[in-house]
Amino acid sequence: MTKPYQNVPCHIYRPFVLLLLTVLTSAPGIAAEQAGDFASGGSETCLACHDFGPDSPVHPMLDSAHGRAGDPSSPMGGRGCESCHGPSANHARAPTRVAPGVSFGPRWGASREDRVGQCLSCHADQSASHWGRATHNEAGLACTSCHDIHAQPDAVLHAASQNEICTTCHKAQQRGIHGLGNNNEDQPPCSSCHSPHDAQPAAATALANRSRGCRSCHDLVAMASDPAVSNKANSYHKVMTRKDRTCLDCHQGIAHGPLNHPAEQGDGAAEADAADAKAMSWHGAALPSTLVFRDELQGSRTD
Repeated sequence: MTKPYQNVPCHIYRPFVLLLLTVLTSAPGIAAEQAGDFASGGSETCLACHDFGPDSPVHPMLDSAHGRAGDPSSPMGGRGCESCHGPSANHARAPTRVAPGVSFGPRWGASREDRVGQCLSCHADQSASHWGRATHNEAGLACTSCHDIHAQPDAVLHAASQNEICTTCHKAQQRGIHGLGNNNEDQPPCSSCHSPHDAQPAAATALANRSRGCRSCHDLVAMASDPAVSNKANSYHKVMTRKDRTCLDCHQGIAHGPLNHPAEQGDGAAEADAADAKAMSWHGAALPSTLVFRDELQGSRTD
């Protein structure tokens, strides 16, 4: 069967096709669909579906810093849900068929760049100011790989649960500081030594926060009067009164490498263990018996 346009020269029907496309895309409603308008009712439109009961994940978000309706620096103080999820009028019209402007999953998922871009629109001048060079960024992670703003507290921001989130990927660190295990209540959060939003090494973080990760358990004042700590060790610890020194200047490779696990530390582990063993001999005993924990140090801590 011959189709009507088969014998029409291309130079004749092409202008008509272009004209038809122009008319269609300029018709009322079509351009708006393509542009992706904001929902006419704002967050109220979103909550009509997503606030399905007390277990709805919208409630933890609304109770967080992201949910302050009267704060212009908070998403809910601006465009509300669409401050993060982007213009979503089309999604509101057909919620089971059309994704929000920016979806963070699980049903739909925007590109990593779009998801990270939404977060950086607020946080680029804050904690994520160096995200462009961050190791996690170069590894292809998105903010939501670790963070969940619809859960309160956000587990990765909570000291008691942060390590569990980090060791989902960093499995070699599941044994915890000094091999004590992450279930130990005295484990410092990973971010006390490591910067997840940057590429700086632990030594740089320790320099910036005065070795906070180490000092969360080890108290130099208490150690100075501990008979198990040798005079030689205490003489070395005096250098910590200087702001340009950190615990890692001497104690390298010891946090995640117990003395009895040299094979798990990679190249140079045996030499590092020998150096740490010598250093620990000055403390009068081997790890972990010389650890001074928080509950033993109440009232003796200094910053």
